[in-house]
Amino acid sequence: MEIRSPLELPARQRAWLAVGLAAAFAYGCATGVAVTDDELAEICADPNLSCGDETGGGGSSPVGSAGTGGTGFSGGQSGSFNSGGTSSGTAGTSATAGTGGTGTAQPLAEGECLQTSSVTVLYEDRTEGDGTTNQPSMTLSVQNSGAAFDLTALTMRYWFTADGNGNLTGNVDYASLGGGQSITGQVTLTFGQEFGSDYAEVGFSGGGQVTTGVEQVQIRFHSDPYADMDQTNDFSFLSPATSATPNANITPYVNGTQVGGCTPIP
Repeated sequence: MEIRSPLELPARQRAWLAVGLAAAFAYGCATGVAVTDDELAEICADPNLSCGDETGGGGSSPVGSAGTGGTGFSGGQSGSFNSGGTSSGTAGTSATAGTGGTGTAQPLAEGECLQTSSVTVLYEDRTEGDGTTNQPSMTLSVQNSGAAFDLTALTMRYWFTADGNGNLTGNVDYASLGGGQSITGQVTLTFGQEFGSDYAEVGFSGGGQVTTGVEQVQIRFHSDPYADMDQTNDFSFLSPATSATPNANITPYVNGTQVGGCTPIP
Protein backbone atom coordinates (compact mmCIF):
# COMPACT_ATOMS: atom_id res chain seq x y z
CA MET A 1 0.00 0.00 0.00
CA GLU A 2 1.45 3.36 -0.99
CA ILE A 3 1.66 5.91 1.84
CA ARG A 4 1.55 9.45 0.55
CA SER A 5 2.31 12.74 2.28
CA PRO A 6 -0.87 14.64 3.28
CA LEU A 7 0.13 17.39 0.86
CA GLU A 8 -0.18 14.95 -2.06
CA LEU A 9 -3.77 14.05 -1.20
CA PRO A 10 -6.80 15.56 -2.98
CA ALA A 11 -8.39 18.56 -1.22
CA ARG A 12 -11.38 16.56 0.11
CA GLN A 13 -9.10 13.90 1.64
CA ARG A 14 -6.90 16.59 3.15
CA ALA A 15 -9.99 18.15 4.71
CA TRP A 16 -10.92 14.86 6.37
CA LEU A 17 -7.34 14.42 7.52
CA ALA A 18 -7.39 17.87 9.13
CA VAL A 19 -10.63 16.91 10.86
CA GLY A 20 -8.97 13.79 12.23
CA LEU A 21 -5.94 15.70 13.40
CA ALA A 22 -8.01 18.38 15.09
CA ALA A 23 -10.10 15.73 16.82
CA ALA A 24 -6.91 14.08 18.01
CA PHE A 25 -5.68 17.35 19.52
CA ALA A 26 -9.04 17.95 21.18
CA TYR A 27 -9.46 14.51 22.72
CA GLY A 28 -5.89 13.17 22.90
CA CYS A 29 -6.47 10.24 20.49
CA ALA A 30 -3.73 8.73 18.28
CA THR A 31 -4.35 8.98 14.53
CA GLY A 32 -1.42 6.88 13.21
CA VAL A 33 -0.64 9.64 10.68
CA ALA A 34 2.65 11.52 10.99
CA VAL A 35 3.00 14.97 9.47
CA THR A 36 5.61 17.67 9.89
CA ASP A 37 4.80 21.11 11.27
CA ASP A 38 5.24 22.60 7.79
CA GLU A 39 2.86 20.07 6.23
CA LEU A 40 0.25 20.72 8.91
CA ALA A 41 0.62 24.47 8.39
CA GLU A 42 -0.02 24.08 4.66
CA ILE A 43 -3.08 21.91 5.29
CA CYS A 44 -4.45 24.48 7.69
CA ALA A 45 -3.83 27.29 5.19
CA ASP A 46 -6.85 26.02 3.26
CA PRO A 47 -9.58 28.69 3.93
CA ASN A 48 -12.25 25.97 3.94
CA LEU A 49 -10.71 24.24 6.95
CA SER A 50 -10.45 25.10 10.62
CA CYS A 51 -7.52 23.58 12.51
CA GLY A 52 -8.64 24.71 15.94
CA ASP A 53 -7.18 28.22 16.06
CA GLU A 54 -10.58 29.37 17.22
CA THR A 55 -12.13 28.22 20.43
CA GLY A 56 -15.77 28.07 21.26
CA GLY A 57 -17.20 31.15 22.89
CA GLY A 58 -16.78 30.66 26.62
CA GLY A 59 -19.55 31.29 29.15
CA SER A 60 -18.50 34.62 30.67
CA SER A 61 -20.40 34.08 33.89
CA PRO A 62 -18.94 32.09 36.75
CA VAL A 63 -22.20 30.20 36.84
CA GLY A 64 -21.46 28.67 33.44
CA SER A 65 -24.88 28.60 31.83
CA ALA A 66 -25.55 26.35 28.85
CA GLY A 67 -25.71 27.87 25.40
CA THR A 68 -24.83 27.56 21.71
CA GLY A 69 -21.42 26.12 20.92
CA GLY A 70 -18.62 27.97 19.17
CA THR A 71 -17.12 27.37 15.77
CA GLY A 72 -13.76 25.93 16.82
CA PHE A 73 -12.83 22.30 17.31
CA SER A 74 -13.16 22.71 21.07
CA GLY A 75 -16.49 24.53 21.06
CA GLY A 76 -17.65 23.43 24.48
CA GLN A 77 -17.17 20.45 26.71
CA SER A 78 -19.08 18.18 24.34
CA GLY A 79 -18.77 20.09 21.05
CA SER A 80 -17.30 18.53 17.94
CA PHE A 81 -14.83 19.84 15.36
CA ASN A 82 -16.16 22.86 13.46
CA SER A 83 -19.73 21.76 14.12
CA GLY A 84 -21.11 25.09 15.22
CA GLY A 85 -23.76 23.07 17.01
CA THR A 86 -25.00 23.06 20.55
CA SER A 87 -22.57 22.35 23.32
CA SER A 88 -23.64 21.95 26.87
CA GLY A 89 -21.75 24.12 29.32
CA THR A 90 -21.94 22.30 32.60
CA ALA A 91 -23.26 24.60 35.29
CA GLY A 92 -20.94 25.13 38.23
CA THR A 93 -19.47 27.64 40.60
CA SER A 94 -16.01 27.97 39.10
CA ALA A 95 -15.19 30.58 36.50
CA THR A 96 -14.11 27.87 34.04
CA ALA A 97 -17.39 25.95 34.05
CA GLY A 98 -19.77 26.28 31.13
CA THR A 99 -17.24 26.73 28.32
CA GLY A 100 -18.97 27.17 25.01
CA GLY A 101 -22.12 28.62 26.54
CA THR A 102 -23.58 31.88 25.27
CA GLY A 103 -27.21 31.34 26.26
CA THR A 104 -28.66 33.74 28.83
CA ALA A 105 -26.50 36.84 28.88
CA GLN A 106 -24.23 36.95 31.90
CA PRO A 107 -22.15 39.81 33.30
CA LEU A 108 -18.80 40.24 31.57
CA ALA A 109 -16.71 40.74 34.71
CA GLU A 110 -14.83 37.93 36.38
CA GLY A 111 -15.89 36.75 39.82
CA GLU A 112 -14.56 35.00 42.90
CA CYS A 113 -17.21 32.47 43.92
CA LEU A 114 -17.90 30.37 47.00
CA GLN A 115 -17.81 26.63 46.42
CA THR A 116 -21.12 26.16 48.20
CA SER A 117 -24.03 28.52 48.84
CA SER A 118 -26.63 28.26 51.57
CA VAL A 119 -28.30 31.52 50.53
CA THR A 120 -29.23 32.23 46.90
CA VAL A 121 -30.43 35.57 45.55
CA LEU A 122 -33.00 35.54 42.72
CA TYR A 123 -33.20 38.53 40.38
CA GLU A 124 -35.82 40.01 38.08
CA ASP A 125 -35.06 43.03 35.90
CA ARG A 126 -37.71 45.80 36.08
CA THR A 127 -36.25 47.98 33.29
CA GLU A 128 -36.67 47.71 29.51
CA GLY A 129 -33.83 45.18 29.49
CA ASP A 130 -31.83 46.87 26.70
CA GLY A 131 -28.84 47.52 28.97
CA THR A 132 -29.19 51.32 29.21
CA THR A 133 -31.29 53.12 31.80
CA ASN A 134 -31.17 56.18 34.02
CA GLN A 135 -32.68 54.18 36.87
CA PRO A 136 -31.64 50.54 37.40
CA SER A 137 -34.61 48.74 38.93
CA MET A 138 -35.05 45.15 40.05
CA THR A 139 -36.89 42.70 42.30
CA LEU A 140 -34.75 40.54 44.56
CA SER A 141 -35.82 37.48 46.51
CA VAL A 142 -33.89 35.07 48.71
CA GLN A 143 -33.83 31.29 49.05
CA ASN A 144 -32.29 29.87 52.24
CA SER A 145 -31.31 26.20 52.43
CA GLY A 146 -29.42 26.52 55.72
CA ALA A 147 -30.27 27.34 59.31
CA ALA A 148 -32.71 30.17 60.06
CA PHE A 149 -31.28 33.56 60.94
CA ASP A 150 -32.56 37.00 61.89
CA LEU A 151 -33.45 39.24 58.95
CA THR A 152 -31.38 42.09 60.41
CA ALA A 153 -28.26 39.92 59.90
CA LEU A 154 -28.85 39.71 56.13
CA THR A 155 -27.34 42.04 53.52
CA MET A 156 -27.15 41.71 49.74
CA ARG A 157 -24.83 43.51 47.34
CA TYR A 158 -25.76 44.33 43.75
CA TRP A 159 -22.48 45.11 41.96
CA PHE A 160 -22.52 47.72 39.18
CA THR A 161 -20.51 50.46 37.48
CA ALA A 162 -21.71 54.00 38.12
CA ASP A 163 -20.09 55.19 34.86
CA GLY A 164 -18.81 58.34 36.55
CA ASN A 165 -22.19 59.30 37.99
CA GLY A 166 -22.32 60.40 41.62
CA ASN A 167 -24.83 61.35 44.32
CA LEU A 168 -26.66 58.04 44.09
CA THR A 169 -30.13 57.78 45.61
CA GLY A 170 -32.01 54.56 46.31
CA ASN A 171 -35.72 53.79 46.66
CA VAL A 172 -37.52 50.77 48.09
CA ASP A 173 -40.88 50.36 46.38
CA TYR A 174 -42.11 47.26 48.21
CA ALA A 175 -40.77 44.36 50.25
CA SER A 176 -42.31 41.34 51.96
CA LEU A 177 -40.82 38.57 54.06
CA GLY A 178 -43.51 36.04 53.12
CA GLY A 179 -47.19 35.33 53.63
CA GLY A 180 -48.14 38.94 52.94
CA GLN A 181 -45.93 40.30 55.76
CA SER A 182 -44.81 43.70 54.46
CA ILE A 183 -41.36 44.89 55.54
CA THR A 184 -41.09 47.83 53.13
CA GLY A 185 -40.30 50.34 55.86
CA GLN A 186 -37.56 48.13 57.28
CA VAL A 187 -35.40 47.89 54.15
CA THR A 188 -32.32 50.08 53.74
CA LEU A 189 -30.41 50.80 50.53
CA THR A 190 -26.88 52.20 50.75
CA PHE A 191 -23.95 52.54 48.31
CA GLY A 192 -20.24 51.85 48.45
CA GLN A 193 -17.20 50.62 46.51
CA GLU A 194 -15.06 47.49 46.80
CA PHE A 195 -13.08 45.20 44.45
CA GLY A 196 -12.93 48.05 41.93
CA SER A 197 -16.72 48.08 41.61
CA ASP A 198 -19.65 50.09 42.91
CA TYR A 199 -22.36 48.32 44.85
CA ALA A 200 -25.87 48.92 46.15
CA GLU A 201 -26.30 47.16 49.49
CA VAL A 202 -29.72 46.04 50.68
CA GLY A 203 -30.09 45.72 54.45
CA PHE A 204 -32.88 45.29 56.97
CA SER A 205 -33.61 47.10 60.23
CA GLY A 206 -36.18 44.52 61.36
CA GLY A 207 -38.70 42.03 60.07
CA GLY A 208 -38.28 38.72 61.90
CA GLN A 209 -36.65 35.39 61.06
CA VAL A 210 -35.46 34.17 57.65
CA THR A 211 -36.40 30.50 57.48
CA THR A 212 -36.81 29.44 53.84
CA GLY A 213 -36.19 32.90 52.42
CA VAL A 214 -37.39 36.42 51.67
CA GLU A 215 -40.36 36.79 49.32
CA GLN A 216 -39.38 39.98 47.48
CA VAL A 217 -37.59 43.32 47.68
CA GLN A 218 -38.33 45.84 44.90
CA ILE A 219 -35.61 48.49 44.61
CA ARG A 220 -34.35 51.14 42.17
CA PHE A 221 -31.63 53.77 42.22
CA HIS A 222 -30.40 56.74 40.17
CA SER A 223 -27.82 59.49 40.11
CA ASP A 224 -28.54 63.15 40.83
CA PRO A 225 -29.25 64.49 38.29
CA TYR A 226 -30.65 61.47 36.47
CA ALA A 227 -28.08 60.19 33.93
CA ASP A 228 -27.97 57.08 31.76
CA MET A 229 -26.01 54.10 33.07
CA ASP A 230 -24.61 51.33 30.88
CA GLN A 231 -25.76 48.14 32.60
CA THR A 232 -23.91 45.83 30.22
CA ASN A 233 -20.67 46.47 32.16
CA ASP A 234 -22.32 45.77 35.53
CA PHE A 235 -21.17 42.61 37.30
CA SER A 236 -24.66 41.79 38.64
CA PHE A 237 -26.80 42.78 35.65
CA LEU A 238 -28.61 39.85 34.07
CA SER A 239 -30.71 40.17 30.93
CA PRO A 240 -33.12 38.96 29.87
CA ALA A 241 -34.48 38.19 33.32
CA THR A 242 -38.22 38.80 33.14
CA SER A 243 -38.94 36.38 35.98
CA ALA A 244 -37.13 35.46 39.18
CA THR A 245 -33.78 34.00 38.08
CA PRO A 246 -30.92 32.81 40.34
CA ASN A 247 -28.09 35.34 40.06
CA ALA A 248 -24.85 34.28 41.72
CA ASN A 249 -23.36 37.71 40.99
CA ILE A 250 -25.54 39.30 43.67
CA THR A 251 -23.72 38.47 46.88
CA PRO A 252 -25.55 37.61 50.16
CA TYR A 253 -23.99 38.05 53.61
CA VAL A 254 -25.11 36.98 57.08
CA ASN A 255 -23.58 38.96 59.94
CA GLY A 256 -21.07 40.36 57.46
CA THR A 257 -19.87 36.93 56.25
CA GLN A 258 -20.38 35.97 52.61
CA VAL A 259 -22.70 32.92 52.48
CA GLY A 260 -23.15 32.52 48.73
CA GLY A 261 -22.55 33.92 45.28
CA CYS A 262 -19.57 35.69 43.74
CA THR A 263 -17.70 38.95 44.21
CA PRO A 264 -16.06 40.79 41.27
CA ILE A 265 -12.35 40.51 40.55
CA PRO A 266 -10.80 43.95 39.87
